[in-house]
Amino acid sequence: MEKDGLQFLNRLRSLNGSSENVCVIGVFGKGSSGSQCNGLILNNLLDKHIFEKYTVFEHVKSEEQVVRSCYIEPYYDKSRHTLYLQLVSIYDGAQLAQLCRLLPQHISTADSHAYWKSHEGQHARLLLYLFTISHIMMVCHPRAVFDTSYVKLFRALQTTREKLSPQLSSSLKGLSVSRQWQTSGRMCTPRLLFVSQQSDLNDVKDTGQGGQTKKKSQRKALQHHLEDQIYRIFRKTHILTNNMSHCLFSIPLNQAFVHILHSHDQLKDTIHELINSCSLTSSSDISDNHQSEKEVFVMPITMETIPSLTDKPDDSLRAFVHQHVDLILNKKGFDDTLRGAAIAHFEYPSMKTWIEVATSSYQLLMNVTDDPKVTSALTYLQTALDQDLRFSEMRCKKILPMASRSYQENASSHYTSTVHRNKLLQAMKMYSQHARGPAYETFADQLQEECELFWQSGRQLCEVISLTGHHCIHKLHLLPSDPELDPPREIVLSHLPHTNNNQTPCACNCGRSVGTREDPFDVKVANYDFFKEMEEKCCSKLHHYEFTVYSPAPARRPSQLTSEGDSIPVNEGVSDQEDEGRTKAVEKIKLSTDTKESQSGVMTPELSLGQSVPNEGSTDQPVIGTAATLSTQDEQPDLEEDKEKEEDTDEDDAGVSEPHYNRPLEGMLCSITPRGMLPSFSSWSLVCLGPSSLYNPTKGLDHPNFMRDSKHLLAWDIPIPKGSVMDAVWPSPSEMVTTSSKKGGRGRDKKDGSSDGLRAYIGNEYECPRGHRFICSGPDKVVKVASGSGGPKESANKLVTLDMPLYYSCPCRANKPPLGQLIRSFIVTPPKPVHIKLNPKVRPGPHPTPVFTPLPGDEGITLTPSSMWVLRYPFVYGSEAGPVMPPADNQPTPGAKLLKGLYLVTLQAPET
Repeated sequence: MEKDGLQFLNRLRSLNGSSENVCVIGVFGKGSSGSQCNGLILNNLLDKHIFEKYTVFEHVKSEEQVVRSCYIEPYYDKSRHTLYLQLVSIYDGAQLAQLCRLLPQHISTADSHAYWKSHEGQHARLLLYLFTISHIMMVCHPRAVFDTSYVKLFRALQTTREKLSPQLSSSLKGLSVSRQWQTSGRMCTPRLLFVSQQSDLNDVKDTGQGGQTKKKSQRKALQHHLEDQIYRIFRKTHILTNNMSHCLFSIPLNQAFVHILHSHDQLKDTIHELINSCSLTSSSDISDNHQSEKEVFVMPITMETIPSLTDKPDDSLRAFVHQHVDLILNKKGFDDTLRGAAIAHFEYPSMKTWIEVATSSYQLLMNVTDDPKVTSALTYLQTALDQDLRFSEMRCKKILPMASRSYQENASSHYTSTVHRNKLLQAMKMYSQHARGPAYETFADQLQEECELFWQSGRQLCEVISLTGHHCIHKLHLLPSDPELDPPREIVLSHLPHTNNNQTPCACNCGRSVGTREDPFDVKVANYDFFKEMEEKCCSKLHHYEFTVYSPAPARRPSQLTSEGDSIPVNEGVSDQEDEGRTKAVEKIKLSTDTKESQSGVMTPELSLGQSVPNEGSTDQPVIGTAATLSTQDEQPDLEEDKEKEEDTDEDDAGVSEPHYNRPLEGMLCSITPRGMLPSFSSWSLVCLGPSSLYNPTKGLDHPNFMRDSKHLLAWDIPIPKGSVMDAVWPSPSEMVTTSSKKGGRGRDKKDGSSDGLRAYIGNEYECPRGHRFICSGPDKVVKVASGSGGPKESANKLVTLDMPLYYSCPCRANKPPLGQLIRSFIVTPPKPVHIKLNPKVRPGPHPTPVFTPLPGDEGITLTPSSMWVLRYPFVYGSEAGPVMPPADNQPTPGAKLLKGLYLVTLQAPET
């Protein structure tokens, strides 16, 4: 806009700013052909090729980012002292084609509507400017009809001019204009003329009396009818009133103001011209007229094709226009007022004065201004012309409250985002059924904002999900440990812990007492806090295995290291950093020594079941210990242990050390945990219930909530390897199985394990959300022991050699049974010198779910002999990446397993 305005004003200043008076004629209208027909009509009027011709086939130049949608082309006729101002707008076919090429692709309806209405608004502002600075306004129309859309345009321009009248008067202060001109804001009330470019009527000749021919022009009759029709329309719509000073324009009372071009003066339609030009392509004399230098087709409309003015002087376009121009040149002015009305003001200014007024008016009407009154008036003009938007806004405003009420109906006190989205979708569906027009998207956004505000005003449900997959039932809130929001919300959030009233029974660490568990939202609450509270009521006095957890080292404190009871003195003057390095080295020596000592007497599950052991160096099975190891364990000299310590010390001296972390692990130990990190609490528990005599193989476990037929542990017979140190002390497996009875003399199977000392009892306990507890004898079977049968017939082979599922369907219900989760493992250890070693590893989901373990390494935990132990597994498994959600819909998660290798046999005694 600014570029076009500067170009127009520069062209005005380039005119001869003399003292000669000037008549100003503004030309606007519409054209049906592919060129700017207003300019061609002016060329016809002036009999000169002044205004250029543009075609719809001319492409936009690549460097032109924006096409000038509306602008004014001036021309000054010195011979007649007349200035012509042609308004080029989007109503010209060529200009419309250029804007269509620049229209962005795939835009919304609202954006497309705003794109075109912005160009229409620019056209209306330029038209208001022409009505302000012109004597005569000439409307060019393609057909000999009156376009009723001008009624809306003229009424909007008239109202806008009245709103801007004080500002127009203020802009003329300081200029050399008369007081009346300054008061009215314009030099006169412009006269409006109509020119029709084309008509379907032909002149006919009628035969009168006496055989003489009389020519009757239907064109003139149509002109008279159009004049009467236009006048009545303008009077009915109050565009023309008795007070011409307040009218946008005037219409002559005693002169013709409608002219229809003759058939030989009419412009040819673009399509017809294109067909005619194509039919003449074979002619060599006109072949150069079909293609321009830019390879663009140019319509063959030149000065040679413009018809000459051969009409009578009183019936030509020139005569029609000049009869109105002569009134200005003769300084008579327009007397278009009705009888009794005041004569409107009229000025015939000089070129210099007019240029000053035109420049001042252009800066007021066309440039961006900070004056709120000018902005308000121009906004009204844009709104008054956009009736589609006004209708759409009224329609959308009517349906918007109805759609909003449909969202709020039957709304709960607080609900989740899923419910919110469903309710919003229903409201938008109702809105879309009735809303129409370009304002649809604007009010749709407003509806969404209203629904969002209604939901966020105290109706948001806490979206936090528990570790078992259930929502918190509170409204949106803060945790008790959370600080206040900054900045604070309009709705004050309360400080509450998460809860969902979902309570399930759960046994303690040892399994002897049962409590009620709240649905946990935190891993520490699920795996540590609940069992810690239960432990205080039941098993706090039992012996617990202490798992390794994170403990921050004291800052800048001398290190005092002990290894096997020997203290290392601290030298004076040694820095804390050197003490810390020495501490790590000694601790690693101790760890390596303990590790090698513990690994020297371990038996694999295959060996414990009497199976064959792979040869040394085989990669089929990871063998931890062999029969030769068991037989020579007690004969190893202490010299080898010292040698191992020296080798480990050398490794530490070479710079091999554990990485150090200054924070605890967020989550549990698993296969993806960085080496050296430890959790702040243990999610596992290992408790010794007492001596092995606490378990009766014939009665099973005497713990609450166990299903009657599924509370027995499975017998695990540990054979003696041939050639081991135990082979000379204990009888062979055949002798252990069958012995002679004093009374009956018949062989009897001894199942109590107390006579042979090589029988252990193990079992994996599952617990369902309803509190039922049961033991599985294998991956696909639950222990079933009938009353009085003396114990289960199955052995523990599958528990030792196979992976066990982490979730198993509870036998409490046949139809859609709940899932029981592996929660404990019971171990009744045999007497010395055989020891049971545990190395639990759980994968709670399919690959690539990490493997969780309570130990930072693979050393395992050696249990004391002749005792009963309980290993409690975590209730929830979670790493630093987040928790592993349990299965839904009572369907076990494939791949969620307790990996084999939990139960091992070793001759190494546990550390005390």
